[in-house]
Amino acid sequence: SDCAFDGSAIPEGFCVREFRSDLDRPRSIFVTESNDILVLERGKSRIIALHDDDGDLYAEGLSVIAQTPDLSHGLTVFENHVYASSPSTVFRWNYTHGQRFESTNA
Repeated sequence: SDCAFDGSAIPEGFCVREFRSDLDRPRSIFVTESNDILVLERGKSRIIALHDDDGDLYAEGLSVIAQTPDLSHGLTVFENHVYASSPSTVFRWNYTHGQRFESTNA
């Protein structure tokens, strides 16, 4: 089926699809109000937005939202900011739902 991976056990009524496969050690995922999927990539110390621009359930688009050295932990959006952290620091960047460009620290 188009909804299963080889050897997987998916309960009836559920579907599993690979949305994007070329990410570098993804750690945290956050779905925004605009249905973009923010992902913290530990391997590249950045936050990216994955977007499905044609509605086929695959993320053709990838936009870098923020990056800083050692970014590797938690990810959330609150009001007009995206937050993530390194082992020692919490970072905040300006963010607008649907954003497709890199922010500077707020």
